[in-house]
Amino acid sequence: MAKRSYSKEIEALPKTVKWAFKEPILASFENLISDLSSYPLLVVGSGGSLSCAHFVAQLHEQKTGFISRALTPLEMTFSGINPLRHSVLFLTSTGNNKDILSAFDMAIKREFPAIAIICATTNSRIVKIAKKYPYVQIAEFRNPAGRDGFLAVNSLLSTCILSARAYNAIDLSEDELELLIKNDPDLDTFEWHKVLDRKTMIAVSGEWGLPALIDLESNLKSLASKTMIYLPDKYPSAVLHTNLTGPLGGIDLLKQVFQLVGKVGKLVDIDPGMPKVPEFGRKIYSIGLTPVLPKRKTTNKVAWLQRKSRVSGESVAVLEKHLDKFFTALKHNNFFGVVFDYDGTLCDPPDRFTQPKTEIALHLNEILSKEIPVGIAAGRGASIQKSLRAVIGREHWDKIIIGNYNGSYVLPLSKDISITSNNSSDSITVVSEVLKKDVMLRESTNIEVRPKQITVTPKPRLNLSIVLEKVFESLSSVKNVKILRSDHSVDIIDSNTSKLNVVKEMQKILPQKKSNILIIGDQGQYGGNDFEMLKEPFSLSVNKISSSPTTCWNLSPAGIQGADAMISIFKSMVIKEKAFKLNIDFLEHEVGG
Repeated sequence: MAKRSYSKEIEALPKTVKWAFKEPILASFENLISDLSSYPLLVVGSGGSLSCAHFVAQLHEQKTGFISRALTPLEMTFSGINPLRHSVLFLTSTGNNKDILSAFDMAIKREFPAIAIICATTNSRIVKIAKKYPYVQIAEFRNPAGRDGFLAVNSLLSTCILSARAYNAIDLSEDELELLIKNDPDLDTFEWHKVLDRKTMIAVSGEWGLPALIDLESNLKSLASKTMIYLPDKYPSAVLHTNLTGPLGGIDLLKQVFQLVGKVGKLVDIDPGMPKVPEFGRKIYSIGLTPVLPKRKTTNKVAWLQRKSRVSGESVAVLEKHLDKFFTALKHNNFFGVVFDYDGTLCDPPDRFTQPKTEIALHLNEILSKEIPVGIAAGRGASIQKSLRAVIGREHWDKIIIGNYNGSYVLPLSKDISITSNNSSDSITVVSEVLKKDVMLRESTNIEVRPKQITVTPKPRLNLSIVLEKVFESLSSVKNVKILRSDHSVDIIDSNTSKLNVVKEMQKILPQKKSNILIIGDQGQYGGNDFEMLKEPFSLSVNKISSSPTTCWNLSPAGIQGADAMISIFKSMVIKEKAFKLNIDFLEHEVGG
């Protein structure tokens, strides 16, 4: 446990405040906030970090309009909410707290659509674990104030400031910065002497004072957080006051509470930075959440059923009958071709502009070597060809069908796509003109116009769901187009364009027109850019699924998605010459993570 006197921590606060306001916001912070902003948010913090959790929860509500809630790791573990419709953020100063690690593991297994970590230490244990999951957003930093004491006040304050800036919730002038740094509470007044002379205190606050109040309660265990309507005259009172408003006022009050804690520590002759924790307290702290966690391990099949139940609202008992029928069909059929989505399926977000993982490439080459044709339907253009040619043997290029721009252009990997304005779609031309007139979309998104597809990508900090709604609104009167969502952008395509064009092209080259083709994507939900092709009878998703009980099942281990889930499916393939089967028993016992 770190040992640093509390007075030294307080002395470092001005330096921390200046650094946190002057330091450029990392792209990791902006990406993290963008991911979380599409959902209601659960913010998890333990001990002093719970005050940060309340602060960030208020930020999220103010900036996104979605409800947000601060939770302890124990509350997070037993929360009964549907994870499908919430994001979760973990705040930690060291990244080594046992309870936070347990709650993070639980969040991974429950498969929240957006999971993120803000850690005030680099190379922490939680970050090392999180890096196994490419979809987890991580923002880590090291405070220049140095090693924290017991209460980690500099880490807590810098986390609040950096989070507020990442949410674009504060705009601080130089005068306000000086005011924030110099505004120390006068704790030697007669009012404060009367209050601090008592053995018990009651703390009350409102709005942005709440995070400071939570920190006061977590640091001074004798204090009780109660809402009081009336305070009788016989009880002394004192006030921590700020002239700043909103999140800035909350940060100012949090800083003042840290100083109040130091004052109380001196009065009772305890250094809050180096408290003497009795042996029984250390033992209680070391218990962690393990004794209260479920003892029975969830099977993969239970995870598959729970996924479908969350999106369909149907009971697990009813869905199990449909899943068994789906299993039977998969087990008793040979597949003579396979069509993949690219981004989010064969390639994780961190590898989006490079190339698929080596293991993915090895499996693709193995399938192709057995004369099994492969189709890849992607929302992107020629960058797909470049990435695949780097990892696929040249002798196999004619066996791979690429459908660029959601199936707008369908060609073998051996051929380059040719895009000219001459083959522009009339409806896409209309869409382009409409979007150019939309001020909000023009200023807050990047709009890429191509002959048969327009891609709208939100700029940092902008909610993708808001962009999707705005696109639907702007194009409400435009006919003959489809609006699709990927995990990072909105695509508008001609109504005749579809990723199914890749499937149809593959059917032409197979020996029998009704030969079975396995189709795998990651955006199988309604409105997702894989929805159409994952409606086919033999389809799997490595992430989001539709409500259909007959197809589009996600057969990945709990907490595993994207390329790692795809690798599990590859491993389950029993490959023969020109055909393969799926080993469902292997998938049922596959271990993720």
